[in-house]
Amino acid sequence: MPRQFRFSPLALLAQGCGAIALAQFSMARAAPLLRERLPAAVPVLTTPGSAVAALQRRLLPLFHYSLRP
Repeated sequence: MPRQFRFSPLALLAQGCGAIALAQFSMARAAPLLRERLPAAVPVLTTPGSAVAALQRRLLPLFHYSLRP
């Protein structure tokens, strides 16, 4: 049976943590709940979301260039 890891995001913030990163694909589904419970100024990042954003930043200029008349 897998052991569940529990932590207090608010305790991490009190220690100076400026962001929460969910670095496993299976943890990404917890992001909306954390965003709800944490102050809006604290970013909650996920590796799938970050990967998609990085790909968009890299590929979008290529598509804009190739679509010009």
